[in-house]
Amino acid sequence: MRAGGIENQVLSQEEERRSMNFLVFASIAASNALTVAELPPITVIASRIEAKIDDFPAVVQVFDAEDIADSLAWNIPDFLEKSSNLGIRRVNGNPLQSQIYMRGFGENSFGRVKILYDGEELNGVDMSAPDLTRMAPAAVNRLEVIHGPSPVLYGDGAIAGVINIVTDHFEGEPITRISAKGGSSGTAGLGFLTRGTFGEEGYCYSATYEYLRSDGYRDRSAFDIHSSHAVFGKKYENESYFLVKANYGNAFYEMPGALSKSEWKSDRKEAAYDDDWSRVWNGGSGFEVKARLADERWLYLDGRL
Repeated sequence: MRAGGIENQVLSQEEERRSMNFLVFASIAASNALTVAELPPITVIASRIEAKIDDFPAVVQVFDAEDIADSLAWNIPDFLEKSSNLGIRRVNGNPLQSQIYMRGFGENSFGRVKILYDGEELNGVDMSAPDLTRMAPAAVNRLEVIHGPSPVLYGDGAIAGVINIVTDHFEGEPITRISAKGGSSGTAGLGFLTRGTFGEEGYCYSATYEYLRSDGYRDRSAFDIHSSHAVFGKKYENESYFLVKANYGNAFYEMPGALSKSEWKSDRKEAAYDDDWSRVWNGGSGFEVKARLADERWLYLDGRL
C-alpha cells in the first residue's frame, strides 16, 4: 500500500506539472496572438541635390579636375584604372573599345555599370559598350565612382556600380590649356581646353578638343580618335541656371582579328585580316535647366538630340 500510495502521489505531481506547463504555454500563445508589432515607416529617397559623402551608405570615390590633371591619364578609362582600381578590359589597346567591369562581373560587364555624363546616360540599349572616349579628361570637373548596386536613383544597369562624370562650368578659375602626349607604337595625342566666364551676368563658356592616335602593338591595330565638347550657359543670383551643349566625335580603328594558338606562337603581332576596319561617328546637342520655384523646390528640365 505504501508503494502504491507513493506511485499515485508521483503521478498526481506529474499531472499537475503538465497542467501548469500547458497553462503557461497557452498564456504565452495568447499573449503573442494579441501583440501586434508596429514598425516605424521606412522612407527611401533618391536625392538629386548635393549631399556629403558621409551621408551615403555606400563606398563613394570623388575625384576633382586637379586629381585628373595630375594623373596624366590619356583618357577616362586610364584614369579609372590608375586612381580607382577599377578593372578595364581592352581590345588591342584601343580606348574606344574599353570596357569597365566591377564587383566580379565578367563578359558584358559594361551592361552592369551605369555611365553618366552630365546626367546623360551613355549606356546603349543594345549590347554594345558605351563610348568612353567621348569624355575628354580636361573637361571633367568632378568624377564620382559609386561601388555597389544603385538602382533606386539611376535605374536599370546600375547593378555593379555607377560612374558619374560632371563638367561644372560655373566653378573654377578661367583657364586655357594646350597639351601634347607621346608614347610607344606611334602613340600621340593633342588636347585643347578653354573655360571661363564673362561679364557680370553670370555667363559661362567651355570648349574642349581631344585627339589621340596610335599605330598599335599588332599589325593593323591602329586607331585615330577625335572628340570635342562645347557648352554655353548662364547662372542667376537665385542659383537657377541654363546650359546649352554640343558634342561631336569621330573615330577610326583597324581590326586585326583573333589568332589561333599556333599563329600567336609564330608571330603575336600578326593580323588575321588584311582589310577589316570600323569608323564610328557620334554627335549631339542638348540643354539643361534648373529653376528655383520656392526655397527648397526646384524644377529640372533637360533634353538631348
